[in-house]
Amino acid sequence: MPRKCVTNLPTAPPSGLKKCTISQYFITMNCTVCNQPTDSGICLNCQQQTQHVAVVLANKIRIWERTYTNITKCSFLYYYHVSGLVRGFEYAKDPESAESYTSGSVATGRASLSGQVKGCYNKKKCEDQKEHHGYKIGTWNVRTLNQAGKLENLKMEMQKNEVSVLGVREVRWKGQGEIRSDYTVYYCGGERAERSVAIVVHKSVVRSVVKKIDCNDRIIALKLKAEPVDILIMQVYMPTSEYENDEVEKVYDTTEEILQEDGRGDTNSIILGDWNSTVQMNHIRILLDRMD
Repeated sequence: MPRKCVTNLPTAPPSGLKKCTISQYFITMNCTVCNQPTDSGICLNCQQQTQHVAVVLANKIRIWERTYTNITKCSFLYYYHVSGLVRGFEYAKDPESAESYTSGSVATGRASLSGQVKGCYNKKKCEDQKEHHGYKIGTWNVRTLNQAGKLENLKMEMQKNEVSVLGVREVRWKGQGEIRSDYTVYYCGGERAERSVAIVVHKSVVRSVVKKIDCNDRIIALKLKAEPVDILIMQVYMPTSEYENDEVEKVYDTTEEILQEDGRGDTNSIILGDWNSTVQMNHIRILLDRMD
């Protein structure tokens, strides 16, 4: 049966009160139509011009739909290219019949693409392609790595779960630097062994690291060279509600500066970490209603 779902726009906190939800930090305080400051989605002036609002919103929706369609097409073509290499590796396991291969149809959920991928079999190339597109990215609040055996335990868990890039927080190390081994640890801390964040990278991914961004003991980022676009991975450790709004805003400002400087253009940005946030009860009710 159809279900009626009521959604509420995020609103700014009353004057003088602290912000306590993510929506109150990321709320867009501008009108969707005229871009003028407002506390609601559409300002009062635009609400009186219903026809103009309808035209502007329809045009924006059309642009978004066209962009989504183009991205979907590119994703299918790229998946088809990678799947063809992997399927070719599976079909050419027999060395005697490894002169060439042809892959048939490739199905991806609701969409199905069919075609042929022909070429000489190269086992090493196929294995490299499969490994390159198969690594995992995760995040973990380790509480501390400033104890004997903690770092080795973290590496064992990464190997066990086949995680290639792991963002960690509450490392509690001093200063900044990196520790190289099978798993390279890029860390950033303060003058005291408090907080601290780090990104742990497997040796197969280290060669793709083109830039390390050390900000403070709450934010660290790495930029990886990848195909078809580069990847920006940022590890964030947000202050709790006990801190003042100024410090919380400072972390958000730093995050936005990194995205503006290194996340532009053909770059996929991935933000990991602990946001130490709460969710309003009406939003919880909406989410549970959708899942029923």
